[in-house]
Amino acid sequence: MNDFAQFTVSGISNGALFGLVALGWVLVRRVSGLLFFLAGEFAVLAALAVVEIRDVRGIPFVPAVVLVVGGCALAGLAADVLVLRRARRATEASLVLAVVGLAILLAEVWRIVFGANARSLRPVLSGDPVEIAGALILPQQVAVIVSVIALSALLWAGLNLTGRGMQMRACADEPDGARLVGIDPLRMRSASLAIAAALGGFAGCLLVGVQPVYPSSGLALSLDGFIAAVFGAWSFPGALVAGLGVGLAEAYGAGYVGSAYKDIVSLAMLLGVLLARTVDRRWLIDKVRTLATRSSVTPRFPG
Repeated sequence: MNDFAQFTVSGISNGALFGLVALGWVLVRRVSGLLFFLAGEFAVLAALAVVEIRDVRGIPFVPAVVLVVGGCALAGLAADVLVLRRARRATEASLVLAVVGLAILLAEVWRIVFGANARSLRPVLSGDPVEIAGALILPQQVAVIVSVIALSALLWAGLNLTGRGMQMRACADEPDGARLVGIDPLRMRSASLAIAAALGGFAGCLLVGVQPVYPSSGLALSLDGFIAAVFGAWSFPGALVAGLGVGLAEAYGAGYVGSAYKDIVSLAMLLGVLLARTVDRRWLIDKVRTLATRSSVTPRFPG
């Protein structure tokens, strides 16, 4: 079996889910300017809940997913109404701290409710893995990729072809103009948070089918989505593509370096991008040209 091909398949499967979480980041950030650090917590909630509903309670997978994703959407709406709206006059930094604090609180709640051990979903699709280019592809991995593509297309259609979606886009593109025509930014923020929570919940339902999920995994999933959103320049297509890149980077890092360094790879990528964006590009280009000029006129072996 080709290790590189196997790592690539795993990276694409996980990266598609990171891209789905990143779509929620982009939606909330563009509509309201809020950093959605709750994305991973809703994914973990959905993952643990769908295992409980399907494997323990015996409810079929599709109804279980509908119940869980709908519950995540309602939880996202409740988080905005009960917590974020009460901090209406808070600064952006205060809102970020409030969201991060709520995420930490929810992670502890998940640990108390579901226990501290990892949970995984019994296989939903039957069938033997298919070998392509030396890699074994599980039916669940194919279902993950197809589901992410379909849901991304549905989100695009909702934002571009429906009235509520156009109102969200108006808040994202021209917030002042949206207020002038009677669009309520608070309602649009609530709607974006509900949709982002549902996206995270759907990603969690798919993720727990291909790998175990811990109650404490929310922060790592949120960071993966944030990294993909930053790499994708806060655009929807860019976030999906960048999610694949983050998934591949983590898969190669875990495969060739060690699973303990998986998260370090993606965080190093984020640090590099943030540093690159803070550097004055014109100053950097001038420095490179100066160094190139000096190297061309300085004797190679002076003396």
